[in-house]
Amino acid sequence: MPDKKVRVIAPIPTLPKLYIYVVIYVRVSTPTEEQLRSASNQVSYFVQMISNNYHYHLIDVYLDFKSGANKEQRSEYQRMLNDAENNKFDLVFTKSISRFGRNVEEILRATRLLKEHKIGIVFDEEHINTSTMDSELLLSFLSAYAENENKNRS
Repeated sequence: MPDKKVRVIAPIPTLPKLYIYVVIYVRVSTPTEEQLRSASNQVSYFVQMISNNYHYHLIDVYLDFKSGANKEQRSEYQRMLNDAENNKFDLVFTKSISRFGRNVEEILRATRLLKEHKIGIVFDEEHINTSTMDSELLLSFLSAYAENENKNRS
């Protein structure tokens, strides 16, 4: 039997990812002038921060002008989670835990869903980036605190 030559085809090298695709999530409770100014300030702040980091590429901004009591009322929140399931971005910037969700269960459920898709959340006020967190303990504690603060305000 003649010797057969086997030609090994080398795999095509993959290039490193050039950008981290980011989104901004902003929620204010009511569409009053003060709340609209707050939303505008938050978006401006994050856009400026993102534009100062050449690794970031802004994909979308999700704005909800609803109470956080019922996530079904927050259409942009739902759209963000749907986009996450379709892997449209890598990182979410939001002002605080209390602006992201109203109770521990909701926040942890969303955080876990995003983490399943390798998506992190940056909670700016708390200086938390879930991409770099190994434990949910701190997030659970701060979520419970935010939930309690929201109840006391209502």
